[in-house]
Amino acid sequence: MRDAIAYRADTIACDLLGDPNKRLSNTEKYVGETGKIQVTTEGKYAGKWYDFSTGQKGDLLSLAQRERGYSFFEARNI
Repeated sequence: MRDAIAYRADTIACDLLGDPNKRLSNTEKYVGETGKIQVTTEGKYAGKWYDFSTGQKGDLLSLAQRERGYSFFEARNI
């Protein structure tokens, strides 16, 4: 399941966080004016995220839980 979600990391990240900061983004998507949240969308770490302002990190399931207030079971359906 996590692999299937990581495969769609780019789309899911945009749905959860909005459009990436194009100036800062390449294979990772940086959200916000200063790129405070990084979501890796390709390669070995696809689907992983890191919030530079809080130090929180995880996979896209935990990002959906954090950003939308979803339970684990709700996040599985993203």
